Amino acid sequence: MNKKDIKAVVFGAGKYGKTLTQGLQKYYGVAVVAVCDNNEAKVGGAINDIPIISPGQLHEYDYDKIFICIRRGNLFRAVEAQLMEMGISKEKIVIMQRSAEYQDAFLEFDFYRKNWIKYFADYTREIGLKGSVAECGVYYGETAMFINRYWKDRILYLCDTFEGFVDEDVMEEEKSLMPLKLVHSRIPVLRRKLLN
Repeated sequence: MNKKDIKAVVFGAGKYGKTLTQGLQKYYGVAVVAVCDNNEAKVGGAINDIPIISPGQLHEYDYDKIFICIRRGNLFRAVEAQLMEMGISKEKIVIMQRSAEYQDAFLEFDFYRKNWIKYFADYTREIGLKGSVAECGVYYGETAMFINRYWKDRILYLCDTFEGFVDEDVMEEEKSLMPLKLVHSRIPVLRRKLLN
């Protein structure tokens, strides 16, 4: 099935879901027929004229895929289980955090940086630049996912502590006038993003 022929429901009416809805429409031509959410306070509203519905209303819509667009922790697993308990087949469910097939939808986040990666990858091929690529500071791997996609023919080195930060560094950073949020990378999450 051509992606432009896909009718879909996006599960998640928060900022993440709204942004990925725009990305799925813009980069893949997916026809989003509804946005679904467990939060009853959001049901009845709309995102760019797309109705926000409850899971109980899914049977009223014709769709090929449900894109789970939830970023918070592992909540997407609970939503996947919820949908499968409702009788929706696993083949219809796409977990956006794990999907390599629909990565370009993420260009809507940090549009300029991710587009720069894409265009620079094209430029390196155009001028015949050889070598590997690297990212320093991996976090959850969303940028690494794009680097890996656009330089499939290169070795990708990911540089990170992967073990967290020394307590003294964290305390020193917290004293800074412009503190950064130091966070720990998650290797299993990173592997899924790069191996899908």
